[in-house]
Amino acid sequence: MKILDRYIFFKFLGAFTFTVLVLIPIIVIINLTDRIDDLLQHGVGVIDTVLYYFDFSAYLMTYLMPIIVFIAVVFVTARLAGNTEIVAMLSSGMSYQRVMRPYLYGALVLAIINFVLVGWITPNSNRDRIDFESAYFHGPQYNNDRNIHIQIQPNVYFYLESYRIQSKTGYKFTLEKFDEKGNLKEKLYSNKLTWTEDSLGNGFWRTDEYVLRKILDGEVQIDKGEKIDTTFALTPKDFESNEDRNETFTIPQLREYIALLELRGSDDKNIYLIELYVRYMSPFTVILLTFIGVIVSSRKTRGGSSFQIALGFLLAFVYIILFIMSRSFAQNNGDYLLLPMWTPNIIFTAIGVYLYLKAPK
Repeated sequence: MKILDRYIFFKFLGAFTFTVLVLIPIIVIINLTDRIDDLLQHGVGVIDTVLYYFDFSAYLMTYLMPIIVFIAVVFVTARLAGNTEIVAMLSSGMSYQRVMRPYLYGALVLAIINFVLVGWITPNSNRDRIDFESAYFHGPQYNNDRNIHIQIQPNVYFYLESYRIQSKTGYKFTLEKFDEKGNLKEKLYSNKLTWTEDSLGNGFWRTDEYVLRKILDGEVQIDKGEKIDTTFALTPKDFESNEDRNETFTIPQLREYIALLELRGSDDKNIYLIELYVRYMSPFTVILLTFIGVIVSSRKTRGGSSFQIALGFLLAFVYIILFIMSRSFAQNNGDYLLLPMWTPNIIFTAIGVYLYLKAPK
């Protein structure tokens, strides 16, 4: 890396760090002001509050990184252009692509960091953040679903008429097993199904006054009893609210859980697919917005750099609106998810190519 590359590279990373140190605390202070009454009402300690806002800051930095990178690029490049440094580089015979090279170096470093954060590190901190919010901000969870049908294994179907989260108890439980031809082989029925843990903390489901019917060679065998302990590919977590749960999975865990939901035929699968697409899209967005940021702010104007900075903020605002709209559309139209989720990047790629072709070189 040459002197010029290092000069722009470290200016870029320095501006990114400065933007993070300014923007994230402002958001944290606004959030703390809004939630201070809840914290005081529940008597939350200072240490727990600090740890929560540390996780909250990590969450903000990870998911806002593309926009923060864009803002940092616009500030750095507009300042270089205002000081006639960009003009001097181009006048010396340096190509426009050569000027952009150190920016792309920085964007690549930040994209890798973003991918590691959004894929593995931040999901782990999100668990503590979401647990804290559930305990002190959102209140207790309730499951209002009725007639819950889940395929837990091939040819094995689980049914509950209702479920209570607080007591971890389901009512009107049925488990049906079918053979490969679709014929019923076994049916377990109970009025109540309760999650129980032994002394070692191992969890299992316990039925209350069960009836077990087995069909063998056309004959029905009936077994009745007070209780039976069993396990399924289900835990009480599967009946809790799925709000923000997708943010607690690493990328490998997301893939495994999506495969499990596909087996169950669950309608919630799209929530996790969208989250997976967003995580793969985020590093690409960092590089794309860096590319656009350099182009929109590299021209020197008589009025100074204020116009380029304003244009940068406008484009960042437009990107956020497009991302929110595309995500909402994908959630409401479950058949086609990939194209709606990538629509903002497709549009901004076209904008970037157009601006690059029109940029003075």
